[in-house]
Amino acid sequence: MTADRPVFAAALLSASMFLMSFIDNLVRAVSDDITVWQFHLIRAFFALPIIAVAAVIVKGGTLHQKRPFWVCLRAAMMAVSMLFFFGSIPMMPMAQATAGLFTAPLFVLSFAALFLGEQVGWRRACAVLVGFAGALVILQPFQGGIQWLSIMPLIAGAFYAFCVIITRQKCRDESPFALLFANFFAFGLMGLIGAVALTVFPVDVNRLETAPFIFGGWSMPSLEVVGTMAGLALGAVIGVGGLTRAYQLAESSFLTLFDYTHVIGASIFAYFLWSEVPPPEAIIGVIMIVGAGMYLALRGRQVGATPAVGGRNPG
Repeated sequence: MTADRPVFAAALLSASMFLMSFIDNLVRAVSDDITVWQFHLIRAFFALPIIAVAAVIVKGGTLHQKRPFWVCLRAAMMAVSMLFFFGSIPMMPMAQATAGLFTAPLFVLSFAALFLGEQVGWRRACAVLVGFAGALVILQPFQGGIQWLSIMPLIAGAFYAFCVIITRQKCRDESPFALLFANFFAFGLMGLIGAVALTVFPVDVNRLETAPFIFGGWSMPSLEVVGTMAGLALGAVIGVGGLTRAYQLAESSFLTLFDYTHVIGASIFAYFLWSEVPPPEAIIGVIMIVGAGMYLALRGRQVGATPAVGGRNPG
């Protein structure tokens, strides 16, 4: 069993979150040239060898999986989550996409109550409601009818919540390299299947025009795009590796207090890179989600709740 090191884990998580928020913003730099399926496939193509080499040269590194079923299930959940999250980034403000993903702590507590039998008092139940209300304020899924694009980050948050629970309950003693390799292998496999399927069986033009980053088939990337993807892959390996290790070193309910570095970083980088200023409703919604998540973390520690309540451990 890995010993808890909360201070180091919090610092590692915060630094990794800030790095990942920068990388997430750069998805827009390639979204006009490739699809989300190509994004995951090309990034995995560069990331997998980096992870394999690192596992060899780093002391104690290994790709061996102690619980292959849980590692693979975790990777599958992560792949679906990141498909919806990255797919939403080019089509909405970063604050909107990020806030949707950060509903994961709310889903974690809900799933813990439903599937793990955790007792949830009225205070934490109210916090969950406030957090989901904040998500609705930001995403506005019912403005002009239900918009499927606007709820993509919420779906990402739900699948990521399953991943977080599996990480803490079943994969805490797995090698970070094994978890990383499984993640990116799942990303690459998902990207390959999606790219081939949408190339062989293209969607109609009207649907394609609504979201070309999601529904487009294969397009030949330029050398500039390939180089950018190589850099994104390296950054993702470093960031995700730090996140994975942090969640193994301390209770997730504690780390949630530092998870929201990603929200701050994503908004800062979106402003400087894309001149994007969150609208007032986005700011209000983020405050509601962050406040609810931090309350759940603090309250969970008081009542001795142990399920993982993290916000971001993506690829």
